[in-house]
Amino acid sequence: MSTRVEIDDGVLAVQATREARATVARVARSVLRHRPSGRRSFAGLFHRLDPRRDRFRGLLGGALCGLVTIAASCRQAAGTPEPGRDPGPRAPGPSTANSPTADFPAADFHAARFFIAAGDAALAAGRLDEAKNRYEQAISLAHEQSAAAEEVLALNQRGVLAERLGALEDARDHYLRALDLQQVAPVAGVGVEESRLRANLAGVLAALGDTTGAEAHLTRALEQVELDRNPATGGAVYRQLGRVRIAAGHAPDGLGALAVATTLFERAGLHDEAARTRLERGLGLLAQDDAHAAIGELSRATQQFASEETRGVDVAVVSITALEALARCYESIAQPRWSLPFRERAVAKALRQPDVELRRAVLTRALAAAQANGRAELAAAWRAELDALH
Repeated sequence: MSTRVEIDDGVLAVQATREARATVARVARSVLRHRPSGRRSFAGLFHRLDPRRDRFRGLLGGALCGLVTIAASCRQAAGTPEPGRDPGPRAPGPSTANSPTADFPAADFHAARFFIAAGDAALAAGRLDEAKNRYEQAISLAHEQSAAAEEVLALNQRGVLAERLGALEDARDHYLRALDLQQVAPVAGVGVEESRLRANLAGVLAALGDTTGAEAHLTRALEQVELDRNPATGGAVYRQLGRVRIAAGHAPDGLGALAVATTLFERAGLHDEAARTRLERGLGLLAQDDAHAAIGELSRATQQFASEETRGVDVAVVSITALEALARCYESIAQPRWSLPFRERAVAKALRQPDVELRRAVLTRALAAAQANGRAELAAAWRAELDALH
């Protein structure tokens, strides 16, 4: 049975240089000479081609390399979580796995990872139906060929997509299938870690009201992860633990877990994830009427978002959320002269966004604050902007 890889022109556009094609062709010949027996791998695609046609083999290898690069770029551009969506700034979400090709040598590159990478690219671009089809293709192909690592990875990504679509039961089922498969198959150290799977599953269970089950999976995940060696995964697990405990009404414990997650993300060099976690913690502190502590967390998050914006990263929504939260902090401690500048910055960012509902919501809150503080000139300007939206 042959393995056919479909590459959608709308997803991939790879043009290999002459030097790159020659290099990949040499690597492909080396892979064929050392190809392990008993496993269907992507190298088999090269094997079925005429070995004398180096140019075509190089082009196909160049496409493979290009796909790997595109997948990694899409992940970075998408800011993926984490765990996989924070409330307000980004809904609390699951962790996507590491790059689908990062841990595999060329001889072990399974064709299912083509579909996973294509699904990730579609997900990052918001083409959700296409992402679903790609992940389903990957799951089917990996299952047919007993490629456990790829099947676990594809199931995790399918669960991430289901959460984004709001299909929580579907997401739970995909995470459980991946976790069950990981218990019986030798996939440790490749694709997606068990601790991340458990953290993703815990988030869904908590959203479905099963707090006890969520805590059990998170406890098991913390037993498995080595924080010194893998602070990024530790940060993802602790962040999920913080969310679950806050949702269960245990705010002090949850805020403490978020503080640990922030430290671990910083240690891992994931400053963007640390900033988003600080934002979550700042919102939690504000909800507990601890405005002074919230100001510290929110200010640091805002600074990091500003740094990301200078690098061209789109963090407008989370940045607006942090600015409005800072304004609320100062309003809660009766310092309106400090709150309105944050409202002005939030409005300025919102007016540059294409989302009309976002602009309307930010302007409405800012107008109310200006009127409450007797700033007639600001209120008049914001009312005019608001009227223009109707």
